[in-house]
Amino acid sequence: MRIVALIFLTCSIGCSDPNTSSIPATDGGMLGLGTEGNTAAQRPPNILFVIADDFGVDVSPCYSDAMAHMPHLLALCADGLVFETAWSNPICSPTRATLLTGRYSARTTVGSQVEGNQTPGLPLDEVTLAQLLKNHPDHPYATGAFGKWHLSNRDNGGAQHPQTAGFDHFSGLLQGGVQDYERWQRTVDGETETIEGYTTTITIDDAMTWLDKLEDQPWFVWLAFTAPHSPWHRPPEGLFYQEGLTGEANHIQNNRAAYYAAAAEALDMEMGRLLDHRRVKDEPTMIVFLGDNGTPNQVLPASRPRGRGKSSLFEGGIHVPLVIAGAGLATGARIPRPVNAVDLFSTALDWAGIPPPSDRSIDGLSLIRYGTDPLAPPTRSWIYSELFGSNVVQSRTGQTLRDDRFKWIGYQDGSEMFFDLHEDPNEQLNLFDTVLSTDAQASQADFEQALQSLGGRR
Repeated sequence: MRIVALIFLTCSIGCSDPNTSSIPATDGGMLGLGTEGNTAAQRPPNILFVIADDFGVDVSPCYSDAMAHMPHLLALCADGLVFETAWSNPICSPTRATLLTGRYSARTTVGSQVEGNQTPGLPLDEVTLAQLLKNHPDHPYATGAFGKWHLSNRDNGGAQHPQTAGFDHFSGLLQGGVQDYERWQRTVDGETETIEGYTTTITIDDAMTWLDKLEDQPWFVWLAFTAPHSPWHRPPEGLFYQEGLTGEANHIQNNRAAYYAAAAEALDMEMGRLLDHRRVKDEPTMIVFLGDNGTPNQVLPASRPRGRGKSSLFEGGIHVPLVIAGAGLATGARIPRPVNAVDLFSTALDWAGIPPPSDRSIDGLSLIRYGTDPLAPPTRSWIYSELFGSNVVQSRTGQTLRDDRFKWIGYQDGSEMFFDLHEDPNEQLNLFDTVLSTDAQASQADFEQALQSLGGRR
């Protein structure tokens, strides 16, 4: 029986009590997986995280009239819960760190993209989802990571860091991207060599080969595509639907959105092969599909203001697709509740029947309650994201919070913005330039309280 939980998204969230930073008791164990709770006698589901690189709601066919034709993603969305208000961090490494740890960037210290030893990698003392699943008390998971990593540097083990972080096997790209999708450096369990072959295809091939060799045990796969991150290119024939792509440099420069869409289509095509693998379709499997941050500014749709995509704290930089689908879940429902990438850590642990670490603050909250009741009370009243680091200019270093209507952005240089996202979804009118309504003042007060619970303004 196939059981799927698809999650497509980007950054972090506050909880129903904004001062709460640990995971509360959940509403019924393995909801949405067709089980009556996870006991020692029951094998927990497999867990598959699929991460799309630089993929915001603006370009997802589940959320917009997107250029990319992605039938496999559309099918997952039709079969599950589509979260309409999901945030990530505005850039890749911090989101990946929150996914693995269930902790905000201020706690992990990963506030921007990892660039060698210039910026922090994921600290060795962080407890990861892979480590917890691998050490499941009754059903230890096999753990494999494939594709883009972007969390390691010399201080945390370099090429060996994926194994240190709890993965039995790693095959993929250590850094943040490739210069050529057809010729790139692949690291396999600490050994790096230059190989030829389409990155998106090889990432899926490696994951499927690993699954073929597994014994009869639950597994966790971290599948992080490089696509559709730049360099934009013409994928191999048969992997895309866009027409008229010559692949010539001038044509790419003048038609970047079409080439970006083609890379997303190739991702979808190859993902379809993985979803059809027997260990995915024939076994209870939780599938998490998400974007690590918003869409690059060069390919933002015209409806989104320029410069407000990836790397920004505006909606274009942090609003990402998030879908959960699976047997026993409501299908085709759209969830307006605010949720965040940090919540996927707690959701996965809940499905596996593993308690969160008790020796540290966990910011993620399980989303399982929405599995049987899409209109369940919100797990949070606000969501949160941030961007900081030595490689981030002061004018972009900041924090942001939103509730179901209002949003605050504050930067390190002291500038602030406040928006009514119901009336102004493109964030054009700074309400701090007006007289705040009573409702806006109430949200502002809630945000101030939330910031204090997170350590204050930074």
